[in-house]
Amino acid sequence: MSTLATTHRWAEPAALAELHACRTMDDLDREFLAGVQALLPGIAAAVCLVDDVPGRFRVAATSAAECPLHGRAFAEVVDWSLPEGQRLAIRYRNHFLGELWLGVEPEGEELRLLRCALAHYGTALVNLTLNREARQATEDYCASLQALEEGIDLFQE
Repeated sequence: MSTLATTHRWAEPAALAELHACRTMDDLDREFLAGVQALLPGIAAAVCLVDDVPGRFRVAATSAAECPLHGRAFAEVVDWSLPEGQRLAIRYRNHFLGELWLGVEPEGEELRLLRCALAHYGTALVNLTLNREARQATEDYCASLQALEEGIDLFQE
């Protein structure tokens, strides 16, 4: 068994489960990129999520100031010209969510760990989105109930 398979924090299932415990998108991005940096120290990386505009990605997070996409809100593939092997898909089931762009092409055990982590990242991202939508729906429902209650009070007067 290779060294990475036993020493990197993502080698333990509990470490990948930590991605699912993040309460905000920023926390999720920070936790995920910390794992990427531990796996590929000093290598520029960017989490690029799909956008409403075809061919454009929203830059969710970058690993370092050296990343060509650092500080940018949006990017297209031409903004950081990378070979296909340095752009790893972020998916949830059959839904394409975006890509992890890397300054090097991962191979072997690095690639295996990254793909596993990307599956967890994609699932955690979807869960955070669903949670946010459910929370918003609950807040809207509570506001409607409050308005109804106030209307009933006015009607009774």
